[in-house]
Amino acid sequence: MSHKDSLTTMRRSRLANVLIAIAVGVVTLAGLVAHGALGTALLVIVAAALVTLSASAWPTIPGRGRTLRVVVVIGLLAIAGAKSAGGL
Repeated sequence: MSHKDSLTTMRRSRLANVLIAIAVGVVTLAGLVAHGALGTALLVIVAAALVTLSASAWPTIPGRGRTLRVVVVIGLLAIAGAKSAGGL
């Protein structure tokens, strides 16, 4: 496998982007609906996935997009923390 074939250099297709967005949305909804540790775990997994996906595209994301991504991840982690504490 050459450097050109590396997964980090391959561009995702539109279909792959849509499928990833749907999967993240479904897991986020499940995390919001689920109670206790399961809901917390799902939201933390989604936050980690968003960080991973954002990290690969970070150099190409404009400033406003970066801010929004950080706010979304912090929001998910705050909701996960509230669920963990029994507040939600």
